[in-house]
Amino acid sequence: MGNSRYDISIILVNYKTPVMLRNCIASVYAETPTLHCEVIVVDNDSQDESEALIKANFPEVVWINSGYNAGFARANNIGIRRAQAPYCLMLNSDTIVKDNAIEKSLRRYQQYEATTSIGLLGCRIVHFDGYTQYNSNTEVHIWDKLIKANPIYIALFKLLCRRDPATDKNLVLERRGREHEIEHESMWLGGAFLLFNKNLVAPPDLLLDEDFFMYAEDEEWALRLRRKGLHHYFYPHAYILHAEGGSFTIKESKYKQILLSELLLVMKVYGKLSYIAYVLLAIINLICDDLLYWKNKSRLKDNPDQSRAAEVRQWQWQLIRRYFVHILLRYASRPSSAAQYLKNGD
Repeated sequence: MGNSRYDISIILVNYKTPVMLRNCIASVYAETPTLHCEVIVVDNDSQDESEALIKANFPEVVWINSGYNAGFARANNIGIRRAQAPYCLMLNSDTIVKDNAIEKSLRRYQQYEATTSIGLLGCRIVHFDGYTQYNSNTEVHIWDKLIKANPIYIALFKLLCRRDPATDKNLVLERRGREHEIEHESMWLGGAFLLFNKNLVAPPDLLLDEDFFMYAEDEEWALRLRRKGLHHYFYPHAYILHAEGGSFTIKESKYKQILLSELLLVMKVYGKLSYIAYVLLAIINLICDDLLYWKNKSRLKDNPDQSRAAEVRQWQWQLIRRYFVHILLRYASRPSSAAQYLKNGD
């Protein structure tokens, strides 16, 4: 399986980010001086200067053209199958490795292997402005988030608990901030930095699920590996910088893809009946929110947050109408059950 020439294979998926990719690879080599790294780039048909730029600066990099925009899961699987080292690291192209993070994480992973059945390991991820990204999740919030967004739940919570749900949200964020300062077991980890033993994914059904085009595939993958008895860990004593995160206004195309992947995640993790119940609850939330908005429209029309929320609800309605039956009939709980990934607009 492995080749002793390499200690670790680092897999980067690229789509039209030539400069960020170059900077990321440069940081890999600069901050990993004592490891023999195999760097694999899977390019999703960027059709720009990415390949020429990387080959000119790093001729040793393995460059794979996927031939089309394969998305995140499929492109990473291409890289994993090609990897020659005993360990793999999935690393986002918009990251910068700092403080020997890869070697520190690999050594910690190997320590875990001696005592436990470890699956994935993630390190601390910091935005370029210093904001810590909460990439480790000790709970699964697929249902929790939807229930807490229900206006009836919010009203009852205020009445019975006599405090605003926002207070509880702030407490959760504070708890998550403390969690990311210590080493701990995680339910699932964000996909910007995921280290694992390649032997774990030797069975084809343990690779990433290629039904996902982008988003939520890391959560589904981690939960599926946990069902196989593997444990995931967050290691805070190594860190990378990541361009994603922080404060930003989400674009319509990105929001729709995230929501679509979340619907698929429910189908994959919980099955068809739960998926139907989840969508019904989402519809109830939308109806309640729409009724409240129209009832108070004259008072809320000049509120940009409320106008934005109304726009987002329209996106949600569109996605449910278009994809509810499509997901129900074409996708099963097993990995890669359909002939094509689920991409908004297709």
